[in-house]
Amino acid sequence: MLKVRKQQGKLICGSLLELKDSKGGSIASFNSTLPTKYKSLEEIDVINGNKLVSRIARTLDGKLASTKDYYTFQRRSFYLVRTHKEKPAKVKVSIVDGSFFETVPKEHLIYQMFLNILHLHLEKKELKIAPEILKQVEDAFSHITNHTIISASQLIEKASIKPRLRIMAEVHPEGNPHSSFYPQLSEGRLNLILQASPYVKGLERELCQKIPQIQVFPVYHKRNGEHTVFQLKP
Repeated sequence: MLKVRKQQGKLICGSLLELKDSKGGSIASFNSTLPTKYKSLEEIDVINGNKLVSRIARTLDGKLASTKDYYTFQRRSFYLVRTHKEKPAKVKVSIVDGSFFETVPKEHLIYQMFLNILHLHLEKKELKIAPEILKQVEDAFSHITNHTIISASQLIEKASIKPRLRIMAEVHPEGNPHSSFYPQLSEGRLNLILQASPYVKGLERELCQKIPQIQVFPVYHKRNGEHTVFQLKP
């Protein structure tokens, strides 16, 4: 977690970094959360069921933690990914922009997940719903978009337990920068992968001047367009 700053009355920076470590070439599954481009402290607290992360953030950010929108401020999410961690000859390490994983909005992802389950039951003839009723059900599902609510413990009348749904996510090979879809990311290199933008173009010029050893090249995400790789050989 990086410290937030204030610029022209608005919070900026404060990026989050999540670690993903695996023995094989696949990225370890995401448990109780979805990998996204942005996250807020409020969202993280609900998912975790405690306020540990936000307490650490408040200590780190000091006086800025009293800013009105501090807990709802959308922080950029990055993921430190290591694959083949026990095989030095094959190991790959990358800091990956959340955009590499969030190729469709997370709200649409949740809605579509429930919709897929419904249609699977219909295909198996485990449910029979009239077309006009099905349309109403699908419209209702379209409002189930907040995965923090889904992940939170629920109070059920007369129940002595508080159930919660744990959302897990596996990364499709096309969303794994260490897969064979992206051969440019070779073994034994440290990579920073960012979604292409004018800001990243300026960052490229600045870093190349300061660190000549850095190689910069584009990779084309199979589902989310151009990204820029800053590659450094240790």
